[in-house]
Amino acid sequence: TLDRSSAASDVYKRQTLDLSAAGQVPTDADCLILYAPERDLTGTEEQLLRAFLRRGGSLLLVTDPARLSACPRVAGLGELYGLSALPGIVSDADTAHHVGSSATYLKPDCNKEHTVTATIGENCTVTMPSSHAIALPDKVPVGVTVTPVLSTSAQAVRLDDQQPFPLHVGA
Repeated sequence: TLDRSSAASDVYKRQTLDLSAAGQVPTDADCLILYAPERDLTGTEEQLLRAFLRRGGSLLLVTDPARLSACPRVAGLGELYGLSALPGIVSDADTAHHVGSSATYLKPDCNKEHTVTATIGENCTVTMPSSHAIALPDKVPVGVTVTPVLSTSAQAVRLDDQQPFPLHVGA
C-alpha cells in the first residue's frame, strides 16, 4: 500500500491497460505495474510483457503469496532477472518494522540510494501485508542490475523457516 501525495498524480500519467484487448503495450509506456494479479497471464500477454522489458521498459511487479503458485507466467517475469519468490509469509519481530501488533503487516526499510525508493518517507509510507521474501540472484543476466529496494530488519523470519535474517521484499 502506498499512501501517495497529490504530487504523484501530477507527474505520472496513469491508465489501465488490458493487454488481451489492446494486443500491444503502448509505445509511450515507460513503466507497467502488474499489481497482485488474480489470474495468470495468457501466453500472448506474457510475450507482450517480455518484449516490452527487452525494449528497456520497466515493470513493477507486486505479487500475492497466496496466488503466486497459480501464476507461473507472472512468476517467470521476475525470473527473467534472476529473482524468485521464497515460500512462506514474512514476519518481522522489530516493532519499528511492522504495523500495530501484526508482525506480518510489514513496514520495510526503503533503499534511499535507489531512484524508485529515494523519496519514500518524504511523500509516502510503504506497508506490506502478508508478504513473501524475494531471493536475489548470485549472478544476474548480462546488462541487468538487481538492487534491493525494500528490506526487513535482521529480526525478520519466513514463517516456514524461522531463521532470523534481513529479508528483501522488493527489488
